[in-house]
Amino acid sequence: QIQEKREKKQLLEFQFKELESLDPKKDEFQNLEEKYQRIENFQSIQENVNFSLQGIKNDDEDYSSIDMLKKGASFLNSVKEHSKKLEELYERLEQSIIELEDVAGEIEDYISTSEIDEEEAHFITERYNEYNKASNKYKILPEELEDFYNKVSEELASLEDPEDEIEALKENIENYETS
Repeated sequence: QIQEKREKKQLLEFQFKELESLDPKKDEFQNLEEKYQRIENFQSIQENVNFSLQGIKNDDEDYSSIDMLKKGASFLNSVKEHSKKLEELYERLEQSIIELEDVAGEIEDYISTSEIDEEEAHFITERYNEYNKASNKYKILPEELEDFYNKVSEELASLEDPEDEIEALKENIENYETS
Protein backbone atom coordinates (compact mmCIF):
# COMPACT_ATOMS: atom_id res chain seq x y z
CA GLN A 1 0.00 0.00 0.00
CA ILE A 2 2.85 2.35 0.78
CA GLN A 3 4.47 1.45 -2.55
CA GLU A 4 1.18 2.30 -4.32
CA LYS A 5 1.03 5.66 -2.55
CA ARG A 6 4.65 6.32 -3.47
CA GLU A 7 3.93 5.57 -7.13
CA LYS A 8 0.73 7.63 -7.07
CA LYS A 9 2.60 10.56 -5.58
CA GLN A 10 5.37 10.28 -8.18
CA LEU A 11 2.81 10.22 -10.97
CA LEU A 12 0.99 13.25 -9.56
CA GLU A 13 4.28 15.12 -9.08
CA PHE A 14 5.23 14.41 -12.70
CA GLN A 15 1.81 15.52 -13.98
CA PHE A 16 1.91 18.60 -11.76
CA LYS A 17 5.34 19.69 -13.04
CA GLU A 18 4.33 19.11 -16.62
CA LEU A 19 1.08 21.04 -16.26
CA GLU A 20 2.77 23.72 -14.20
CA SER A 21 5.15 24.39 -17.09
CA LEU A 22 2.13 24.71 -19.41
CA ASP A 23 0.30 26.85 -16.84
CA PRO A 24 -3.14 26.59 -18.49
CA LYS A 25 -5.47 29.55 -17.95
CA LYS A 26 -9.23 29.87 -18.16
CA ASP A 27 -10.41 30.67 -21.71
CA GLU A 28 -6.81 30.88 -22.96
CA PHE A 29 -7.16 27.95 -25.33
CA GLN A 30 -10.30 29.41 -26.86
CA ASN A 31 -8.48 32.69 -27.53
CA LEU A 32 -5.44 30.85 -28.87
CA GLU A 33 -7.57 28.72 -31.15
CA GLU A 34 -9.27 31.76 -32.65
CA LYS A 35 -5.93 33.47 -33.29
CA TYR A 36 -4.38 30.25 -34.58
CA GLN A 37 -7.20 29.78 -37.10
CA ARG A 38 -6.80 33.38 -38.25
CA ILE A 39 -3.04 32.80 -38.72
CA GLU A 40 -3.59 29.52 -40.53
CA ASN A 41 -6.17 31.07 -42.85
CA PHE A 42 -4.59 34.51 -43.21
CA GLN A 43 -3.81 34.22 -46.92
CA SER A 44 -7.28 32.96 -47.81
CA ILE A 45 -8.96 35.59 -45.62
CA GLN A 46 -6.95 38.39 -47.21
CA GLU A 47 -7.73 37.20 -50.74
CA ASN A 48 -11.45 36.93 -50.09
CA VAL A 49 -11.62 40.29 -48.34
CA ASN A 50 -9.79 41.88 -51.28
CA PHE A 51 -12.15 40.24 -53.79
CA SER A 52 -15.08 41.50 -51.75
CA LEU A 53 -13.74 45.04 -51.83
CA GLN A 54 -13.10 44.83 -55.57
CA GLY A 55 -16.72 43.82 -56.13
CA ILE A 56 -18.01 46.70 -54.06
CA LYS A 57 -15.55 49.42 -54.96
CA ASN A 58 -13.40 48.83 -58.00
CA ASP A 59 -10.96 51.24 -59.63
CA ASP A 60 -12.69 50.45 -62.91
CA GLU A 61 -15.75 52.68 -62.54
CA ASP A 62 -17.81 50.70 -65.04
CA TYR A 63 -17.86 47.56 -62.90
CA SER A 64 -17.95 48.69 -59.31
CA SER A 65 -21.17 47.98 -57.39
CA ILE A 66 -21.16 51.46 -55.89
CA ASP A 67 -20.77 53.12 -59.28
CA MET A 68 -23.48 50.95 -60.81
CA LEU A 69 -25.82 51.90 -57.95
CA LYS A 70 -24.94 55.57 -58.38
CA LYS A 71 -25.84 55.35 -62.09
CA GLY A 72 -29.13 53.70 -61.18
CA ALA A 73 -29.81 56.38 -58.57
CA SER A 74 -29.05 59.07 -61.14
CA PHE A 75 -31.66 57.62 -63.49
CA LEU A 76 -34.23 57.40 -60.68
CA ASN A 77 -33.38 60.94 -59.59
CA SER A 78 -34.29 62.25 -63.03
CA VAL A 79 -37.81 60.75 -62.84
CA LYS A 80 -38.59 60.64 -59.11
CA GLU A 81 -40.83 63.72 -59.24
CA HIS A 82 -43.36 61.75 -61.32
CA SER A 83 -44.16 59.21 -58.62
CA LYS A 84 -44.08 58.91 -54.85
CA LYS A 85 -42.97 55.28 -55.25
CA LEU A 86 -40.02 56.30 -57.47
CA GLU A 87 -39.03 58.92 -54.90
CA GLU A 88 -39.09 56.27 -52.14
CA LEU A 89 -37.00 53.90 -54.25
CA TYR A 90 -34.52 56.66 -55.00
CA GLU A 91 -34.16 57.40 -51.26
CA ARG A 92 -33.66 53.72 -50.47
CA LEU A 93 -31.06 53.43 -53.20
CA GLU A 94 -29.21 56.50 -51.88
CA GLN A 95 -29.20 54.94 -48.39
CA SER A 96 -27.88 51.68 -49.85
CA ILE A 97 -25.06 53.57 -51.55
CA ILE A 98 -24.13 55.28 -48.28
CA GLU A 99 -24.21 51.94 -46.45
CA LEU A 100 -22.14 50.23 -49.14
CA GLU A 101 -19.56 53.04 -49.12
CA ASP A 102 -19.36 52.67 -45.34
CA VAL A 103 -18.83 48.90 -45.66
CA ALA A 104 -16.15 49.48 -48.31
CA GLY A 105 -14.37 51.91 -45.99
CA GLU A 106 -14.44 49.40 -43.13
CA ILE A 107 -13.10 46.68 -45.42
CA GLU A 108 -10.28 49.00 -46.48
CA ASP A 109 -9.50 49.67 -42.81
CA TYR A 110 -9.52 45.93 -42.11
CA ILE A 111 -7.11 45.28 -44.98
CA SER A 112 -4.75 48.07 -43.92
CA THR A 113 -4.61 46.91 -40.30
CA SER A 114 -4.55 43.15 -40.76
CA GLU A 115 -0.99 42.02 -40.72
CA ILE A 116 0.64 39.08 -39.04
CA ASP A 117 3.41 39.68 -36.56
CA GLU A 118 5.72 36.72 -37.22
CA GLU A 119 6.96 36.60 -33.62
CA GLU A 120 3.42 36.62 -32.22
CA ALA A 121 2.32 34.03 -34.79
CA HIS A 122 5.18 31.75 -33.71
CA PHE A 123 4.27 32.17 -30.02
CA ILE A 124 0.57 31.48 -30.67
CA THR A 125 1.34 28.41 -32.78
CA GLU A 126 3.73 27.01 -30.17
CA ARG A 127 1.32 27.63 -27.30
CA TYR A 128 -1.60 26.16 -29.26
CA ASN A 129 0.47 23.04 -30.01
CA GLU A 130 1.49 22.70 -26.34
CA TYR A 131 -2.17 22.71 -25.30
CA ASN A 132 -3.02 20.08 -27.91
CA LYS A 133 -0.06 17.90 -26.94
CA ALA A 134 -1.08 17.94 -23.27
CA SER A 135 -4.70 17.42 -24.23
CA ASN A 136 -3.83 14.32 -26.26
CA LYS A 137 -1.52 12.99 -23.56
CA TYR A 138 -4.14 13.25 -20.80
CA LYS A 139 -7.04 12.40 -23.13
CA ILE A 140 -9.06 15.48 -22.22
CA LEU A 141 -10.18 18.54 -24.12
CA PRO A 142 -7.71 21.44 -24.17
CA GLU A 143 -10.32 23.61 -22.44
CA GLU A 144 -10.30 21.16 -19.51
CA LEU A 145 -6.56 21.34 -18.83
CA GLU A 146 -6.83 24.10 -16.21
CA ASP A 147 -9.38 22.10 -14.19
CA PHE A 148 -7.25 18.97 -14.54
CA TYR A 149 -4.18 20.90 -13.38
CA ASN A 150 -6.08 22.18 -10.32
CA LYS A 151 -7.34 18.66 -9.57
CA VAL A 152 -3.83 17.21 -9.76
CA SER A 153 -2.53 20.01 -7.56
CA GLU A 154 -5.25 19.44 -4.93
CA GLU A 155 -4.81 15.67 -4.99
CA LEU A 156 -1.05 16.00 -4.64
CA ALA A 157 -1.46 18.39 -1.71
CA SER A 158 -3.88 16.00 0.00
CA LEU A 159 -1.56 12.99 -0.21
CA GLU A 160 0.51 12.25 2.83
CA ASP A 161 4.15 11.60 2.15
CA PRO A 162 4.64 7.80 2.29
CA GLU A 163 8.00 8.33 4.01
CA ASP A 164 6.24 10.26 6.79
CA GLU A 165 3.78 7.40 7.11
CA ILE A 166 6.61 4.89 7.49
CA GLU A 167 8.20 7.02 10.19
CA ALA A 168 4.87 7.30 12.01
CA LEU A 169 4.41 3.52 11.87
CA LYS A 170 7.95 2.95 13.19
CA GLU A 171 7.23 5.31 16.07
CA ASN A 172 3.97 3.47 16.84
CA ILE A 173 5.84 0.15 16.84
CA GLU A 174 8.55 1.54 19.13
CA ASN A 175 5.94 3.01 21.46
CA TYR A 176 4.09 -0.32 21.48
CA GLU A 177 7.24 -2.30 22.18
CA THR A 178 8.32 -0.03 25.04
CA SER A 179 4.96 -0.13 26.77
